[in-house]
This record gives sequence, structure tokens and C-alpha cells, in this order.
Amino acid sequence: MRQIFFRQLKAFHHTVPVLAAGLLCASFATAPDKETHRVNTLRQVMKRITTEHFQPKALDDNFSSSIWTKYLQNQDPNKLLFRQQDIALLRSWEKQIDDELKAPSLGFFRQADSLLVIRIKEMMPLYRGLLAKPMDFSRKDSIAATIEHWPGGEKACKLAWERYLKLQVLQKMREIQAEKPALSMAAAEKEARAKVLFRQDVFYNNYVGESGTDLRFSSFMNTVVMEIDPHTNFYAPADERERDARMSHRYFGVGLELSADEGDIRVKRVLPGGSAERSGLLQANDHILSLADAGGKMKPLAGLSVSQVSQMVRGDSGSVLRMLVSRAGRESEISLTRGVILDNSNAAKSAVIERNGKNYGYIKLPDFYKDLSRPDGAQCAMDVAKAVLALKKENVAGIIIDLRGNGGGSLEEVQKMAGIFLPAGPVSQGRFKDKTTRFDMMQWKDVSYDGPLTVMVDESSASASEMFAGAMQDYGRAVIVGSPSSYGKGTMQETRAMGKMGNKQLGTPNISYGSLAITLGRFYRITGASTQLNGVTPDVVFPGKGEWNGFRERNYPTAWEPDTMAAAYFERWEHAGTLTAPIAAAKARVAQDTGFAAIGEALRWLKAHEKDVRSLSFKEFQRAAAEKAAVEQRLEAAARMTGGAVMGARVLVSAAPGSPEADRQQEWLKTLRTDRYIAHSADLVGDMAH
Repeated sequence: MRQIFFRQLKAFHHTVPVLAAGLLCASFATAPDKETHRVNTLRQVMKRITTEHFQPKALDDNFSSSIWTKYLQNQDPNKLLFRQQDIALLRSWEKQIDDELKAPSLGFFRQADSLLVIRIKEMMPLYRGLLAKPMDFSRKDSIAATIEHWPGGEKACKLAWERYLKLQVLQKMREIQAEKPALSMAAAEKEARAKVLFRQDVFYNNYVGESGTDLRFSSFMNTVVMEIDPHTNFYAPADERERDARMSHRYFGVGLELSADEGDIRVKRVLPGGSAERSGLLQANDHILSLADAGGKMKPLAGLSVSQVSQMVRGDSGSVLRMLVSRAGRESEISLTRGVILDNSNAAKSAVIERNGKNYGYIKLPDFYKDLSRPDGAQCAMDVAKAVLALKKENVAGIIIDLRGNGGGSLEEVQKMAGIFLPAGPVSQGRFKDKTTRFDMMQWKDVSYDGPLTVMVDESSASASEMFAGAMQDYGRAVIVGSPSSYGKGTMQETRAMGKMGNKQLGTPNISYGSLAITLGRFYRITGASTQLNGVTPDVVFPGKGEWNGFRERNYPTAWEPDTMAAAYFERWEHAGTLTAPIAAAKARVAQDTGFAAIGEALRWLKAHEKDVRSLSFKEFQRAAAEKAAVEQRLEAAARMTGGAVMGARVLVSAAPGSPEADRQQEWLKTLRTDRYIAHSADLVGDMAH
């Protein structure tokens, strides 16, 4: 069976110029000529798009103009690098990029990239000079939430940088003063400038090298393919490995969980079973100074992100990783052999919730994961099935499945998971270039559950989550609860590798051009309705905490409009008619809940002030920041219950006392016990159980 995946969605927020599409640090296979390699990558991508994409766009001047605008905006979102004259110079390419994609050639990318690097090098002395002396926060000044225009000359450029850096320093000062309330304003300002300078230097030093060009090429490729639709994505080879590791929950590494502390990479935790644990040479809080790259050269890590360093730590099974580590000021070089690491941090988790004298089953599923490399690898449906069996033995009154934050994953896992709760029938329908089809649930020999069921969603529950929730709602098998609507993604992707196989006898290497997640079709609910843009509307709506800044499918300029297809034949669940009264009772409780009322009030305030101009006067900035922080704190507090409303919660299999896993379990249970949304879901399940 071919594997269809629903691309998992993440949100990204930028405070310095970064890349579009949320790409991790990209690295390309060694090639004799990088330019040739990039052109060949472009050729492979465009061939796939034109021959396989479900709904390719015409490569015309309008397409070209949109790529031109978005790519320049992506590379300089804060309008700090390019000048108006640069944009005028690059405007000659505005209607030519479509011709370059057909050729293929990369004239626009080369010129824009070269110009960007020149401007970065020019700007480094400017921002260093501005950060070298104390800043004046006494005069009235401000910066818009969105910068509309590039600066015209030196004076305008300096002013743009001054305002940008003032905002960064003010934000950092607030963090420092919160940690060190006794610190004077002058000392906090000095420390903040130093930290902002360090971050800015590290970012730009990494950005001007060849790896920076690789990153920008990945960004350019994604600007092109995401103009066709938001979920056709290009992955450079390193990104490809990271994506596969997320889906399979396994990778080859040494067993370290890392953290970043003001530009320093430290060991957060040594994972059990890895070579790092077996060696006994590393422990929590060790400072990793540098790692050996593919050529054996030690590369400093200061300022790199955790995701960038994680990619360097991972590699082929059996390969050796060299690192320079500092502990208490003493440096040592360590060599560790990479092996299989199982990552269970994002696997399905279950617990028993105790509320009002009843026990309820709770299953948290962060994504629809599946390891395609091994038949016995991680599969979310199997993990959910095991959890259901364990909860049935606990005689729970009903089960809550929490899909909040679940961005999607494997179609096959959706089909399998639906088969736990329903006897037979379609889960979804699909429309492809040459056919329509339906996707039926897969049955289990020894696993089934026909008791009360609630499915929780929020504004970031997407794709596969929407397929599962929509099917449970259409059958009347479960009550769906959550934010006013889910994410709204109704398209299907498959990932296609691109490259050439080498020949050991001839001495030619394998060449990877990365991979392309390409949209091959649309999916529909069994009623024929589409989740595209619409999402799934819950039966019981809770005010969603992420409503004020939640990013959904409709926020993409290139998102497709919804359509419909004929309904599939299906039979509603035999007890579907019993859900009406519990739904009505749940809606009444939501309407009367003062906590939800407070959440709604906070959401309205945050939405109203989302695009406020930000003052660069210290007093006014502090006042506005404190006001917003207070509203956010009220929002978080309202989502939590206290006192007698706190629920009981326990895991079915406890980790060893005193272990890091036990600490994480207790932290998770603490969160569950006070979650107002889970409490309402449990009350609903309780009504369904009557």
C-alpha cells in the first residue's frame, strides 16, 4: 500500500531575519559544482510538479511576480538589509522567474543571494556600533508591528536598525530584570545589549557562509513550491532525515537531549540506552563546545539552534561522533558511536482521570506517527489500541482522545485507529488526478471499544486529526469538543525522494537532491464535505487559548478553496441518537463557566491589540508589556482549575521512582489535573455514560 501522509504543521515566529517554511539547517550532498547541483535540484523539483502535482499552477508572469515578492520578503522580513535601490535593481527579475523555472536556471537567486550577503557584511559594523554604547530610551519613538518599506538611504537604514535593536534590547531587559530584580536599569541595559549583540553576530556569521547559501536555496525552493499550494514542500537532505526521524520516532545518534542557554549548547538529559549513557562520560548541564563535521573538522556550536546541533549529532549507524565538552571549566574530547535511539517523547500517552467519583480514560496523541522502515516500528494506532485495552481493564466510564496540537501524519494510521471504535465503513474519501477513492477503516481482531467517547481538537489539530475527528462526528460515534474550528487542511501529500544512485565500482557517489512532499489530491469527509479551510466544527465549542494568534490554513495566501464530492455510503453508529442530550448539557456548562468567560475576555483584548505600534520609550514599553503579560497570565490562569475542582490523575505504568521519566510523568499529571478543557470533556463523557 502506498503511504499517504498529511504534512504536520508547526508555527514559527521570527524576531531576526530567518527563513520561510520553518526549515531546519539544510546541508546538501557533496557535489563537484554546487551551482550545477542546485540547478539539477530545481530541474528535479519542477519535473515532479508539472507531471505529478494534483493541481499545478501556470508558470506565468503572475506566478513569477509572486515568487519575487515573497522570496525577498522572506529573506529580509524586518526590512533591515536590502535598500530601495537593491529592490529596484532586482526588479528586472520580477517577470522572469517563471522562465528560469522552465529552463532551469538560477540567475535571480544568485543575484539576490550575492546582494544579501554584501548587505549583511555592510550592516554588521552598523549594528555593532549601535550596540556598543548605551541606548537612549527617554525620547518618544515607536516601531510598527509590520514594517512596510525598505529604507532608501544611509540615514533611513540606520534609523531602521536603531529602532529594531532598541526593541530587542527592551525585550531582553525585561527578561533580565524579571530574573534579577535587584539589578539596576543601567546594568540590565548593558547586559541586554551584550546578549542581543551575541545573538545577532552568531546569526549573521552563520548566514554569510556556504551553509547560509544552502539555507537560502532551500528557502527559495519552498517559496516556489508553496506558491502552488502551502503543503508542497522541498526538503534538503538533512531536513529529510529530520522529518523521517519525527515520523518514525527513531534515529541514529548517541542519546542526548540538548538545550540552548544564551547561545551555549548544553546537555539537558542523557537518554537511557544510548552510547552517551553507556560511556558514563556525559551528564546533565555539560557544555558542548564543538562537534566534528563530516570532514572531521571541529565546528564551534556557539549560537547554533538545538535543531541544528541535533542534526549534527545524528548520523549513520556505527559512525563515530567526536565532541569537545566542558564541565566546570575543564575541557575534554569525547568520541561516541552512533546507534539506534528510540524517541518516545512524542508518543501516545494515557492516564486515568478521576472526577466526581468516576474514572475516565485519557489518551493524548501528539501526531499520527508511523515508522515506514520497520514492520515492528512505532505505529500510533497500535499504541492507542494498547492504551484502550489497558483502560478497559480499569473499567473507565468513557474515553477522551486528545488531538489538540496534533498536526497530522499517516493516513493508514487514521484508518487503523478508526477501526478501534467502529465496526466497519469508510473513514474518508479522496480525489486524485485520475480517480476518486474511499479509505476504509481497518479492523482489529482483539481490540474494540464501544463505550462513551469524546475527541478534543483545537485550532492546530490538522489534516489526519481532522480526518479522524470528522469521521467520528459523521458516524455519531463521538462528541467532538474544542476550539471554534480545527486547522482546515484538506489536501494529501506523498514524499518523493530525488537523486541519483552511484556506482562503487566506477567510484561515483550517490547524489541526493533531497525530497519533495507533493500534493497529490484532496480528501473529504464521508459526507462529501471538505475540511479545507472549514476545518471540523466541534459539537461543543470551547473558547480556544490560541484563537487570538492561531495560524490556520486560511492564513496562507495560496490556500485552496473548499469544494465537495458525493457522499459515501455509511451507516450512523447505532447509539448516535443518544448524544443529543449530553451535548446540550455540555453547552450549558460551558456557557455558565466563569473560567471560560475570562478566557473569552482575554482573547478579545489580545486580538484587539495584536497589531499595536510598539513604543521604544522605556516607561511606555514596560507599561504596555506588563499590561499584555497580565492579560496572558489571566488567560493561562483561567484555563487552569484550583482548589476542589482539581481532578485526580494517574498513569497505568509508573516509571522507576527518582528517574527522569518519573519526574516527567508527574509534571504531565500535574498539568492534566488542572486542565479546564479536560474537566469539561470528562463531564461530557460522564453524561454519555448514563
